[in-house]
Amino acid sequence: MARPRSFVLALVMFAAAVGACAGNMGVVPTSECSSGLQWLGGDSGNALMHPGRDCIGCHASAGKGPRYALAGTVFGDAAAKDDCYGRTDVVVRVTGADGKFVDLAPNGAGNFTARSGVALPYTVELRRGETVIGKMQTAQTSGACNGCHTAEGSPGRIVAP
Repeated sequence: MARPRSFVLALVMFAAAVGACAGNMGVVPTSECSSGLQWLGGDSGNALMHPGRDCIGCHASAGKGPRYALAGTVFGDAAAKDDCYGRTDVVVRVTGADGKFVDLAPNGAGNFTARSGVALPYTVELRRGETVIGKMQTAQTSGACNGCHTAEGSPGRIVAP
């Protein structure tokens, strides 16, 4: 059953109010972030921090935070700016060269992470249930997904339609 638009808006506003109290999330116009939500918490050490930025590169260079083998952000549109919240309604399936896979669920900001990797090179699919809605065209060896998937560069953001 589809939810009325007013219900969805109320839910987003509630989530924004809770996040705003913590000082980490703000409501912004959808012209700024298509989700209507933006990370405002700086480098506060939160799993919702800095959607769209290179998690692995930043954690390695700063020498802080958990070390990840795989990390990235799923967005709803290709033009999403850094720190805009992404999508939560998909699963990122990472399949290693040995056929073993891991399913990663994006958190409230659209960020997904894994501390252990898969056999290289790996492939990636975006899934809703059992339906594949997106697939990378080439196998990869770096788990720093947002290192390549930027708003400005090729191949662009990880987007779930």
